[in-house]
Amino acid sequence: MKSIDSNPSPAAPAATLSYGAHWAQELLKLQAAQWQMMMSWQDAMRSINQDWWEGWMCRWTGGVPIDG
Repeated sequence: MKSIDSNPSPAAPAATLSYGAHWAQELLKLQAAQWQMMMSWQDAMRSINQDWWEGWMCRWTGGVPIDG
């Protein structure tokens, strides 16, 4: 098994910046995916809430839902 410190490679400043920029870009992609998952979850909850509300309106107010 190779140790992390067994073969250190000298990193040039440009390579270090490029490496950091790469990870920053990957983290931003990850965050965008998380936002997309959260928004899709909220859309699902909105649909469930709207369905429940329309059922309640039909049951207790004796009418049809407002949106027809």
